[in-house]
Amino acid sequence: MFVARWYAYVARIYLANRDLIRAGSVVADGLSRFESPDLYVARGAIIERQAFARIPDVLGAMLEHRLNEGTIPNTLRLAIADYLRALSIDPQHTGARIRLMWIRLLQRDGRAADDAADLLRTSTDPEARYLALLFRGAIAERDRHLEGAIHDYEEARREDVDTQTACVTLSHAHGLAG
Repeated sequence: MFVARWYAYVARIYLANRDLIRAGSVVADGLSRFESPDLYVARGAIIERQAFARIPDVLGAMLEHRLNEGTIPNTLRLAIADYLRALSIDPQHTGARIRLMWIRLLQRDGRAADDAADLLRTSTDPEARYLALLFRGAIAERDRHLEGAIHDYEEARREDVDTQTACVTLSHAHGLAG
């Protein structure tokens, strides 16, 4: 499946450079040849980018409940379908699990916390665990469970001591807690 992963990698490069047309074209070509979870995740990420194209602050929009407006919910359903398709092929696909968790977090879907807990329970990948702890902390912070958020951010900081995000989120949660 090296070739399928290569298609997904090329699509992510185009996506990182905001070239959604070429990214979509590469994914479509890859999916015409391979049934690959990586390609479904890449297509879902392209769809996500399209859904949020006009929103400069996605987290702020979530907090203000603006992600339920217009075509965003229907567009995100397409991305969710791609992530679920990837998981039907590979139930432990970390990228699909994290992307699905992210959308569920943004949509205030209670399954996001379950996704994070499941990833923490089943994954030994430090990067995946780090992201799951950040997501779970963000969910706790959003719901004003600041002790839980602080705990998760501290765990994330221990999981990857070389990143700043956990330190920043931890500082923010402490600031909210007073």
